[in-house]
Amino acid sequence: MGREVAVLHPPGDPERFEVAHTLRDGLSGRAGPNFAVFLLYAGLVTDIAISHGYPWALLGAGGPLTIAMASVLFHDLRLLRRESARLATALAVPGRIIAVTKTVRDDGEGVWTRYAAVLGFTTGDGKAVTALLPTAPEDPADAYGREVTVHYVPGEPEGFTLDPAASHR
Repeated sequence: MGREVAVLHPPGDPERFEVAHTLRDGLSGRAGPNFAVFLLYAGLVTDIAISHGYPWALLGAGGPLTIAMASVLFHDLRLLRRESARLATALAVPGRIIAVTKTVRDDGEGVWTRYAAVLGFTTGDGKAVTALLPTAPEDPADAYGREVTVHYVPGEPEGFTLDPAASHR
């Protein structure tokens, strides 16, 4: 209650809003520069393929791609280890889905329906927490009032999960 949340929407179209789970969701701003670097690199690989032959182009494209994928893999492994260590200290408390919202959007080409569930639980130290579930409920019609077990780390209930096994994966 009373906690600030980030709301994202396309410029000039606030009706298509989305509640962000962190203030950094969708706000990195790196898409344009990354795409420019990709275009420069693609041009370089094409130039090498034309001037030096096809095998050099494969080497030019495959080497950096392998390095990039290895760095992504190591980053994901670091995140996995950090999350596993964090969830090792998690407490389990009962919670309840206290609301299910339905958003219907008509964009002129079709009607889009989206459901979101609001969860309420009380931490071990008596703090009441109301949170938006990051994923839509499986069965929105039966979700309201459903009892769930909430796992959270003491001191940071905003990092809760309903399925710690899936969070470990």
